[in-house]
Amino acid sequence: MYKFSFCIALLLGAFSTFSQGPTISALVGCGFSAPTDVLGIQVEPEKTTNIYGTLGAGMNYGLSSFYLLKPNFGMELGFTYFVGSKTLTSRVQNDFGVYEIFQNSNQFRLTPSLILQHSGEKLCFYFKPGLVLPLSNVSFSDETETGSGTIAPIGQTVSAQSETKYFFAVGYSASIGGSVQLAKKLSLFGEMNGISLKILTKSKTMTSYVYNGIEDIDNLKTVDKITTYDDQFDTVVNNDENASKKALSLKHNFSAIFLNIGLKYRF
Repeated sequence: MYKFSFCIALLLGAFSTFSQGPTISALVGCGFSAPTDVLGIQVEPEKTTNIYGTLGAGMNYGLSSFYLLKPNFGMELGFTYFVGSKTLTSRVQNDFGVYEIFQNSNQFRLTPSLILQHSGEKLCFYFKPGLVLPLSNVSFSDETETGSGTIAPIGQTVSAQSETKYFFAVGYSASIGGSVQLAKKLSLFGEMNGISLKILTKSKTMTSYVYNGIEDIDNLKTVDKITTYDDQFDTVVNNDENASKKALSLKHNFSAIFLNIGLKYRF
């Protein structure tokens, strides 16, 4: 954390000392899962297959400020809010019913980048390598059982909701794009942005458990509601029903390719 704070302070100091004035930008973008990982399995009466994808698909909303230190080189500090799409991570289908888990994530992200650009009279093309630092990263799971006998007796229905928290992580970002000048200080830009981000799970907490239409979470034991993740654990600890369940850490994939569009205003 000290190194991270020092880098941010150095970056801001460079902005204020060497730049000729900021350009602010606002963007909105749509992201698609890439590159994909195995998220879970799908079990059907005839076959069992892997489910591929990432938790990185969704919408991105961002604000940033960048400064040119030289005509073709600058630095950018951005903040984005990622709203993930619901993604299927597990499914079991049999003659009695269906069991499914859908997962999505919301994240505030800090995105420092370098800017390499070539500017013409009206057009500008640029490349931005940088980092992705999730400041708040939680994912939400919706688990439903309609009589398949996976987590409830055959013929019974269950729906559960959970929140998963993650350890701090650093990802990588690269964008390539171009802008066209609309007015003296206003430009329209479009870009393709690739993000590589994988994050270790920290804990998972069940927030709702509805059994046959009745909320029943208060009657569950702690070991059934809370899971904590680590690289190793003593298997006997899971015998304590009043303590959280222990499990091995998982690395969730939030990688994606975004198509962004936005406006830039130069002061």
